[in-house]
Amino acid sequence: MLQVVNQVLERKTSKKTYLLVAELDVTESMTKAALTELAAAAEIPLPLIQIATPTEKDRDSEIDWCALADEFEVSCQVASIVELAAGFFPKLTAETCSMQTLTLMSELERIKTQHQDFFILKPTGYHRNGMFSGVNVPSTSQHLDLTLFDSDPSRASGEADKAARALRDRVVSAVAEGCAKGKPFNTRVWWGDQMRQVRCVPLLESAVDDMPALWIAFLSDLGRYAGCLVQAFLNMGE
Repeated sequence: MLQVVNQVLERKTSKKTYLLVAELDVTESMTKAALTELAAAAEIPLPLIQIATPTEKDRDSEIDWCALADEFEVSCQVASIVELAAGFFPKLTAETCSMQTLTLMSELERIKTQHQDFFILKPTGYHRNGMFSGVNVPSTSQHLDLTLFDSDPSRASGEADKAARALRDRVVSAVAEGCAKGKPFNTRVWWGDQMRQVRCVPLLESAVDDMPALWIAFLSDLGRYAGCLVQAFLNMGE
């Protein structure tokens, strides 16, 4: 499991309040990359490195698959091959690694960028149809805060405030309807020159009713505007 950790700031005071951890399963990508590099380092054809599993016909048999796996490990000298490959891994570069490893690194970078910009939404009430009757935005991610307010010191603070408020309003408006179901969902907002993905997830259950007390809205694909979200806001008015 991969953990993506981000600092959360209280929006009004910019005080660091807590860390938000998003946990994601990257087992498949890790396995593909590791096996490919293992095969290359040990000079073994990749098709020969595979996990043996019982067929449907043999699933009910009395074969001791654990004992069989141990026997394979001894006969194939798996441990020595892995040890040999382990010394090869630190020397990998973008030019020498496999396509599977490049894919893994690309996926890890995508996961990071998808979870570094977010707003914490706190509903003040719900309508009968489940939509927000009111909502506060008490916290934001440190990365998004820095991107909005420290991107260009030459910009008047008023412009940064307007851009931040516009972005918050667009996100709140976009997620209001989807939050009625009380489950994670995806939506989009227009920002800069195209639609941006928003992933909205319940963060804390309410002790009073069955509706979430807090939501988190992850803003994807803002990386292109890193350092110029205010400019993106200004461009929208042109």
